[in-house]
Amino acid sequence: MPGGRVITHFTLDRMKDIDIGSSIRELFQSKDSLENSQSLLQGNITELQAGLQEAKDLELQLAKAQEELSKNSQLTKEELELQKQALEQLSQANTLFQQELRQRQTDNERAIKILQDDSLEQNSKIRRLQELANDEKIRVNNLEKRLNGFEESLNQLHSKHEQLEKRLEEEKQARLKLEQELEKTNKNLSNLQQEVKNNGLTANKLLLYTQLKQKREKLLKQLHIQEEKAIPSTKQIVEE
Repeated sequence: MPGGRVITHFTLDRMKDIDIGSSIRELFQSKDSLENSQSLLQGNITELQAGLQEAKDLELQLAKAQEELSKNSQLTKEELELQKQALEQLSQANTLFQQELRQRQTDNERAIKILQDDSLEQNSKIRRLQELANDEKIRVNNLEKRLNGFEESLNQLHSKHEQLEKRLEEEKQARLKLEQELEKTNKNLSNLQQEVKNNGLTANKLLLYTQLKQKREKLLKQLHIQEEKAIPSTKQIVEE
């Protein structure tokens, strides 16, 4: 986030958009469908391989983002921590997603072997394929719950980051206002010193000088700035 975009740049939406192929149980809804199942499974494996490659590409992008994050010296400690948490969540979700893609590929390959096994009767093939489909259904339901959990966690991190950005911007504007006020005060002090030098000191000028000096010290304290060059004390301005 040069300001905060890493959290929103990588989202679970891309994982959800990756084609993970048709569900095995969708391919075997009747005996008639068995005739076409093998070609569908082979096409499914091709889609899964492409999806797995895309998930691996995303993994590389996440790793690159983590590397760039570690080099970003402009981030506050809070921003850095939020971004690290977001990238960790996405990496875990991506790993889980790749595991599912590999398992689906394995299931498809097992299903093809079942279909090609001439020693099995059709009913036996359907039963074994149904077992694969049932296992897939349970696994996919668990995957969806896990991914939803990651998404909720990322949404919370995103919300925290938005609040942090808002606070940092408010602090930036407040500091800018103080710096402008300090610059104005320094200018007034300089002008007053010149006025005293040219026309002499009066009670009103002394009072004003004291007030400006106190205001300057207060502003410096608020800005956590230590004076590099001391201005004349009230006693010195009187002596001048």
